[in-house]
Amino acid sequence: WVGPLCEHNLLQETQYLPFDEPATWPGRCEQGQRWLEGERAVQRHISRLNAPSRCTNHQVAVFSTRMHGLGAQLHYLTECLTTSVHMGKGMLVGGNHSRPIPCNRSSLLGAHELARELVACYIEPVNSCPTASLGEHSDDDGGEEEGGLDWSAPVQPLGNMSRYTGDDFQLLPKSSAFWWRAQVARILLRPRPVLETTLQLVKAALNFQGPVIAVHVRHGDACMHASISQFRPQCVEWPAYLERIYQMRDRYGVRKVFLATDDPDVAEAAAQVPDLEIMQLALDRSMFNADWFLEFRSELGLVDSQLVTESALLDLLLLSEGSYFVGTFASHLSRLAYELMVARLGYFAPYASVDYPWCFHMMHKGDVPGFGMVNC
Repeated sequence: WVGPLCEHNLLQETQYLPFDEPATWPGRCEQGQRWLEGERAVQRHISRLNAPSRCTNHQVAVFSTRMHGLGAQLHYLTECLTTSVHMGKGMLVGGNHSRPIPCNRSSLLGAHELARELVACYIEPVNSCPTASLGEHSDDDGGEEEGGLDWSAPVQPLGNMSRYTGDDFQLLPKSSAFWWRAQVARILLRPRPVLETTLQLVKAALNFQGPVIAVHVRHGDACMHASISQFRPQCVEWPAYLERIYQMRDRYGVRKVFLATDDPDVAEAAAQVPDLEIMQLALDRSMFNADWFLEFRSELGLVDSQLVTESALLDLLLLSEGSYFVGTFASHLSRLAYELMVARLGYFAPYASVDYPWCFHMMHKGDVPGFGMVNC
């Protein structure tokens, strides 16, 4: 439940449009201070668990990699980090460590290697183990790494970790799975200097400043997935998003919009809207048009994996810097953007989802109102 009177059910309702601007509520500073203190406590604890002095098999959990797109991959990493905190261990990402990642366009693969590529090239690693611990597999020690870490038997995150609330760190009257996920996502997604510099240059080019409505329209292979799935929601067309944008404009007086979309038709239609200032990345979105999952195409070299990853990361980071959100909570990227936005602001920003309410159960099936039991 969120709102000044805890009147809004985040898990049941698809939009949250309080009459008054949440940033001006009495008591917001007190709530923000509690959030900040809890955030700092989580950061200190995770830093201790991942310190260089703890780079041993008994103090580090190595997690297996999975085939996911960017949003789902980052949410999967939040599950891994949450599990490692529950275990009292540091977190490392497994995968093919005999393959070095030089972070250039010709070598990035995405797909199963995306988690390692994110940590190696784009986001600051959570774990501080020295690079000597990440050497190639030896031929005679049964999988033990040269630096003393065993990469031969990576583990999966625990299935019930989606419900973890981090009660020891929250300074709130009632513990919140959203609060924990938002804090862990923010700790994970700390851009490396090159990505941060690119982000700031893009913001300057877009004139990204002041209150912004962040909008995520997910079409592309998600529409294909919905057409063959018994539980995925159908893609929602641009006019439904635009209607919700106008609702926020009329209520909060905000005309500036950042649009992240994989649909070239939506990007073109948005550029023609006369009474909004809509910003978006200059990007050839035709690469997203295919009746095949993007991660499979990336692994086979049918799309530019570096361009796909970097444009998605920039979209995600820009979305998270908005003050209001319109998107599709059936998409990991939308939920992740909103979680990061709330973690940054210290309060629940107004939002509207065109399908799911916010949900969190990636590793197990749970009920989503109107859609039944699904992996969120």
